[in-house]
Amino acid sequence: VSHTSAVGHNIIGSTEDEVFCFDATRNRMTKYLYKDIFSDSPFFRQSLSDVVPLDSNRAWLVSNVRVLSCDVAEGQIRVRSRVYSPQNIGPVLGYGCRVDGDVLVTSDSPYLLRCRFGADTCDSIKVGNGVFSHKSRLARLSDGRVLIIMKGLDMAIYDPSTNKVGPFSVSKDRSFNNADIEAVCVDCRGGRVWIGTRHNGMARLDIGKKRVERVDDVRLNNIT
Repeated sequence: VSHTSAVGHNIIGSTEDEVFCFDATRNRMTKYLYKDIFSDSPFFRQSLSDVVPLDSNRAWLVSNVRVLSCDVAEGQIRVRSRVYSPQNIGPVLGYGCRVDGDVLVTSDSPYLLRCRFGADTCDSIKVGNGVFSHKSRLARLSDGRVLIIMKGLDMAIYDPSTNKVGPFSVSKDRSFNNADIEAVCVDCRGGRVWIGTRHNGMARLDIGKKRVERVDDVRLNNIT
């Protein structure tokens, strides 16, 4: 199993060949081949990159080339729409983050996608940072803005009120300059973002001070 996420009392996950949905209250599971649920592209082998819940019965499923709006109930997934960007972006998509009734999705292009639930098109928002990719991570802050965390702990900030991305410069140790981001967790009350990296341990971002510090207890570990 390469990915799992909870949508209400349903667990959505993936294996090498399929997506599954398990209803934990009814002990019921349904399995879907990638080519069936994602309407497979003839040019790319699909896989599940992320699941972003909207509420307890709806979620976005992000593959490497598609974004699906889905109803989730009783261990089953019903696809409402498949999102295609109006811009020439991708083809590789990555991770998502909910912003009100929309989802933001990273991509291997200069653009961040913003998709409304149930729509079949989306907006393309220019990031303006050369290291932005589908592996970048998104973290929603307590003020509603979304932090974009990229390779080497380069960062940018997305403001939903303007629908634009701006710079977010932080001070950091040079040892993070080539760090690959693996996991992100936001501590809204403390104004901190915890960042797990591959080979570079864990980092702690103080949002107010715009400063990244290493968490020494996990310095040399891979965080997944």
